[in-house]
Amino acid sequence: MGEAVGDFLAHFPAEEYPHLVEFAREHVMRPGYDHAAEFDYGLDLVLDGLERRLAG
Repeated sequence: MGEAVGDFLAHFPAEEYPHLVEFAREHVMRPGYDHAAEFDYGLDLVLDGLERRLAG
């Protein structure tokens, strides 16, 4: 996982994207981080927002 995150962060300099880099290092790289659960949660947030926007 560390190598994948390192490759990803190589495209996002810490000076320009400090919060993204911090999130990747402090959360994604921790043992027990469930990528699938976090993806599902984020996707639900986006879809709920779109549904509200289209309904309103």
